[in-house]
Amino acid sequence: MQNVMRSATIKLFLLAVLSLLLLIPLLMISGVVRERMALKGSTEAEIAARHGGEQLLLGPFLVLPRQCKVALKSRFVWQPCDEFILPETQAFSGQVATSVKKLGLYEAPVYEAALTVNGTFDLARTASLLPAGVENSARLAFALSDPRGIRALRSVQFGGRDLALSPSALLLDGMAVLEAKIPPDVALNEPQKYTLALTVAGSRQLNLAPLGRITTAALSSTWADPGFSGAFLPLEKTISAKGFRARWQVLELNRRIAQRALAVFPSNEARASAFGVEFIVLASSYQQSERALKYGFLFIVLTFAGYFLFEVLAKIRLHPVQYGLIGAALAVFYLLLLAAAEVLGFALAYLLAAGALALLVGAYSAAILQSARRGLGAGAMLAAIYALLYVLVASERHALLLGAMVLLAVIAATMYLTRRVDWYGAGEP
Repeated sequence: MQNVMRSATIKLFLLAVLSLLLLIPLLMISGVVRERMALKGSTEAEIAARHGGEQLLLGPFLVLPRQCKVALKSRFVWQPCDEFILPETQAFSGQVATSVKKLGLYEAPVYEAALTVNGTFDLARTASLLPAGVENSARLAFALSDPRGIRALRSVQFGGRDLALSPSALLLDGMAVLEAKIPPDVALNEPQKYTLALTVAGSRQLNLAPLGRITTAALSSTWADPGFSGAFLPLEKTISAKGFRARWQVLELNRRIAQRALAVFPSNEARASAFGVEFIVLASSYQQSERALKYGFLFIVLTFAGYFLFEVLAKIRLHPVQYGLIGAALAVFYLLLLAAAEVLGFALAYLLAAGALALLVGAYSAAILQSARRGLGAGAMLAAIYALLYVLVASERHALLLGAMVLLAVIAATMYLTRRVDWYGAGEP
């Protein structure tokens, strides 16, 4: 009897060691997933470089000539500098047309946003004392994080006058600045309206910087899976299969940006206060494959436990080599899933890979368990395990709860099935 008990104990020990050894191929496959994810990231960056990167629109704002007192060689001297005046009101509106660009096996979301910015400047309120001759050299400017994405400048107006934009020598935290000289006959000591209308191409994100005392924004798109990012969430949003609509409002009190700045534009503060939308691709095939791999060891253990119960209940002896072949097939499943998902998409690839493994292991089990019915049961067990894994992978919010409930159910079922098993005689043929 002691020899029989020792035989069952040794079998369990060998299965534990074999399960740990199968971690090696699982880790190798995980490395392949990370490598493919890195390649996908570099491909997305290449697509962005060709189409336009993540865009941040900052402005418009006014640039006025000033004289700044600067310390130079233990004394102070006056040097020319710029004063930056932010608008009283700022209203963004835009329609964002989205698409998906492919490069080889990989793809990335891109967009073209038709944006319009309207508002007013009131220098009499913001800058109480205007320097002499400022009307002859004031400029209207705005900054964009990736100017390669500018597709069209439909309108640039200030005080009812059309302006011509050109690249500026200003550098705002690496952002490109475009500016236009304001005609000298436009009275800056009176409130003046402005309009900027342009079409901007970019990828992944579109962000707007709230520079007005009161900033509002309204964006809409046909993209059905938006993510709202940045310092401020929308006041109102509507999301459906046809797209989304969102509206923001930001007050001067909500951000840490003064309405005027001397010599240095507060670009870092403007970036920190920006808000916008991210065009999300829900759980790519690599993310889902990586998530499935996290359960790989657990499901190998569950499968081995199922076969060990076959041994105990049906009085059939299986060799560790047979367990090893089944475990190898289970590990290869994840590699097959990864390779097929790159071409077919995750859902179809998962169905094909799970079906292939269930048929293969089921047919092999029919031979080693000496019964077609038992082989069918083993295949059905494996299919159920893979169906459960798919539910866990697809359920982002409730994966932990579902996993815990399933584990409890498996333990309960094992306890029920083995409640009358004589474990001292479990190793007998």
